[in-house]
Amino acid sequence: MNPLDAPEAGTTRRQLLRAGTLGAAAAAVLAACGTTDDSKPGESGVAPEEAEVTPTVPLSAPSASDLRYNQTLLRTAASLELLAADAYEEYGANLPEGEPQADAARFAADHTAAAADFNEPLPADLVVEEANPVLMDAFVAPVAPDLIDAPSTYDFFHVLESTIAATYVVAVGDYAPENPDDTERTTFAGHASAAARRATVLGGGGEGLEPADALFDTVDLIPNEAYLTVEDPNAPVEDDTAEGDDATAEDGATEE
Repeated sequence: MNPLDAPEAGTTRRQLLRAGTLGAAAAAVLAACGTTDDSKPGESGVAPEEAEVTPTVPLSAPSASDLRYNQTLLRTAASLELLAADAYEEYGANLPEGEPQADAARFAADHTAAAADFNEPLPADLVVEEANPVLMDAFVAPVAPDLIDAPSTYDFFHVLESTIAATYVVAVGDYAPENPDDTERTTFAGHASAAARRATVLGGGGEGLEPADALFDTVDLIPNEAYLTVEDPNAPVEDDTAEGDDATAEDGATEE
């Protein structure tokens, strides 16, 4: 899936998750109410048989395009983590001394470790070692002069973590597992949860901000141009020379 589809996919996914959760809960209640067993008061349903096997859904093999997009998601995530680590190291000193600054240092280390997690599945030539350049220019640089005190810095960190969490929530649905042992979706989900927790702690000027919804809002997504796209090596190369020759020929004809 192209990053251009991310915002729409995120909104639709939230609706499906909400409906699915309510449906599953209702089904569980109905099943418990309709069960005739020897359950004790306060117990719902029956214990599974020891011989039962957990059902699995066979995975369809991802296409070459899917695999490249997986790498795009991993590379982009690594670049976001490095950006966040740099931000905490650069502006963490704006927070009050003591525990807040210690938290900023810990968050920087956490983001550095997360970048390594996302880089690990990538081949050596695709590993990301620098912060996302688009977001550095479009997100960090414009507000840097205004990060002069704790309140402004807390707000900046809150938006940064919220953006990371939202982007990873969408990535969980977009990532195409290669096999049943592929754990990258879990990696995205785990780091999305961590970013969401940090966003909650840092919100409200560092006083904490209670989430308004049980489902994380995916409005704060990175722009499409911030994705570090892995191109198709077999894609035809555009020939600009031919266009230049045509333009030269037209100019020559005009001069005559």
